[in-house]
Amino acid sequence: MGCVRRGFNSPLPDTLNLISAFILDMNSKNRVYEVVAVIPKGKVLCYLDVAKLANIKSPRWVGRYLHVNEDTNLIPCHRVVRKDGGVAEKFGGGGAKEHKKRLVREGVEFVENRVNMEKYRWKIACC
Repeated sequence: MGCVRRGFNSPLPDTLNLISAFILDMNSKNRVYEVVAVIPKGKVLCYLDVAKLANIKSPRWVGRYLHVNEDTNLIPCHRVVRKDGGVAEKFGGGGAKEHKKRLVREGVEFVENRVNMEKYRWKIACC
Protein backbone atom coordinates (compact mmCIF):
# COMPACT_ATOMS: atom_id res chain seq x y z
CA MET A 1 0.00 0.00 0.00
CA GLY A 2 2.39 2.73 1.15
CA CYS A 3 1.51 6.37 1.47
CA VAL A 4 0.91 8.85 -1.28
CA ARG A 5 3.09 11.94 -1.20
CA ARG A 6 2.68 14.50 -3.98
CA GLY A 7 1.45 11.86 -6.35
CA PHE A 8 4.26 9.45 -5.44
CA ASN A 9 3.30 6.05 -4.05
CA SER A 10 6.05 5.10 -1.59
CA PRO A 11 6.33 1.61 -0.06
CA LEU A 12 8.64 3.03 2.63
CA PRO A 13 6.12 3.38 5.49
CA ASP A 14 4.95 -0.24 5.06
CA THR A 15 8.54 -1.42 4.91
CA LEU A 16 9.38 0.53 8.08
CA ASN A 17 6.40 -1.02 9.84
CA LEU A 18 7.60 -4.51 8.89
CA ILE A 19 11.14 -3.74 10.05
CA SER A 20 9.83 -2.32 13.33
CA ALA A 21 7.68 -5.40 13.88
CA PHE A 22 10.66 -7.66 13.16
CA ILE A 23 12.87 -5.76 15.63
CA LEU A 24 10.17 -5.91 18.30
CA ASP A 25 9.79 -9.61 17.63
CA MET A 26 13.54 -10.19 18.00
CA ASN A 27 13.59 -8.23 21.26
CA SER A 28 10.67 -10.31 22.56
CA LYS A 29 12.37 -13.53 21.54
CA ASN A 30 15.59 -12.49 23.28
CA ARG A 31 13.71 -11.58 26.47
CA VAL A 32 12.05 -15.02 26.47
CA TYR A 33 15.42 -16.70 26.00
CA GLU A 34 16.94 -14.63 28.83
CA VAL A 35 14.19 -15.75 31.21
CA VAL A 36 14.36 -19.41 30.23
CA ALA A 37 18.17 -19.43 30.43
CA VAL A 38 18.05 -18.78 34.20
CA ILE A 39 15.43 -21.37 35.19
CA PRO A 40 17.33 -23.61 37.61
CA LYS A 41 17.89 -27.29 36.88
CA GLY A 42 15.08 -29.31 38.47
CA LYS A 43 12.59 -26.41 38.32
CA VAL A 44 9.99 -25.39 35.74
CA LEU A 45 7.91 -22.40 34.74
CA CYS A 46 4.75 -22.40 32.67
CA TYR A 47 4.43 -20.48 29.43
CA LEU A 48 2.35 -17.81 31.17
CA ASP A 49 5.04 -17.30 33.84
CA VAL A 50 7.68 -16.81 31.15
CA ALA A 51 5.40 -14.41 29.25
CA LYS A 52 4.93 -12.28 32.37
CA LEU A 53 8.64 -12.22 33.18
CA ALA A 54 9.59 -11.40 29.59
CA ASN A 55 6.79 -8.83 29.26
CA ILE A 56 5.18 -10.72 26.38
CA LYS A 57 1.41 -10.38 25.94
CA SER A 58 0.70 -13.97 24.96
CA PRO A 59 2.10 -17.23 26.29
CA ARG A 60 1.60 -18.65 22.79
CA TRP A 61 4.47 -16.47 21.58
CA VAL A 62 6.67 -18.00 24.26
CA GLY A 63 5.89 -21.43 22.81
CA ARG A 64 6.64 -20.26 19.29
CA TYR A 65 9.98 -18.77 20.29
CA LEU A 66 10.98 -21.88 22.22
CA HIS A 67 9.98 -24.11 19.33
CA VAL A 68 12.64 -22.47 17.15
CA ASN A 69 15.29 -22.50 19.88
CA GLU A 70 18.50 -23.75 18.29
CA ASP A 71 20.64 -24.13 21.44
CA THR A 72 18.91 -26.27 24.06
CA ASN A 73 22.06 -26.31 26.20
CA LEU A 74 22.05 -22.52 26.56
CA ILE A 75 18.25 -22.13 26.49
CA PRO A 76 16.76 -25.13 28.36
CA CYS A 77 13.30 -24.94 26.82
CA HIS A 78 12.35 -28.29 28.36
CA ARG A 79 11.97 -26.41 31.68
CA VAL A 80 8.86 -24.67 30.36
CA VAL A 81 5.59 -26.61 30.62
CA ARG A 82 1.87 -25.96 30.38
CA LYS A 83 0.11 -24.30 33.30
CA ASP A 84 -1.34 -27.67 34.35
CA GLY A 85 2.13 -29.26 34.33
CA GLY A 86 1.63 -31.00 31.00
CA VAL A 87 4.51 -31.27 28.57
CA ALA A 88 4.55 -30.07 24.97
CA GLU A 89 3.22 -32.62 22.51
CA LYS A 90 5.30 -31.03 19.75
CA PHE A 91 8.50 -30.61 21.76
CA GLY A 92 11.27 -29.92 19.25
CA GLY A 93 13.56 -32.78 20.16
CA GLY A 94 11.19 -35.75 20.07
CA GLY A 95 7.74 -34.79 21.31
CA ALA A 96 6.21 -35.21 24.75
CA LYS A 97 8.24 -38.34 25.50
CA GLU A 98 11.55 -36.47 25.10
CA HIS A 99 10.26 -33.43 26.98
CA LYS A 100 9.34 -35.60 29.95
CA LYS A 101 12.60 -37.57 29.75
CA ARG A 102 14.70 -34.40 30.02
CA LEU A 103 12.77 -33.20 33.05
CA VAL A 104 12.95 -36.58 34.81
CA ARG A 105 16.71 -36.62 34.16
CA GLU A 106 16.87 -33.37 36.19
CA GLY A 107 14.90 -34.89 39.07
CA VAL A 108 11.46 -33.47 38.25
CA GLU A 109 8.68 -35.82 39.33
CA PHE A 110 5.43 -36.41 37.48
CA VAL A 111 2.00 -37.17 38.92
CA GLU A 112 -0.45 -38.67 36.41
CA ASN A 113 1.79 -37.63 33.51
CA ARG A 114 2.06 -34.01 34.67
CA VAL A 115 4.81 -32.12 36.47
CA ASN A 116 4.02 -31.69 40.15
CA MET A 117 3.76 -27.89 39.87
CA GLU A 118 3.41 -27.38 43.62
CA LYS A 119 6.82 -28.90 44.15
CA TYR A 120 8.78 -28.02 41.00
CA ARG A 121 7.45 -24.65 39.85
CA TRP A 122 10.19 -22.09 40.30
CA LYS A 123 8.96 -19.64 42.92
CA ILE A 124 9.79 -16.14 41.77
CA ALA A 125 8.31 -12.71 42.41
CA CYS A 126 6.01 -12.35 39.42
CA CYS A 127 4.35 -15.73 39.55
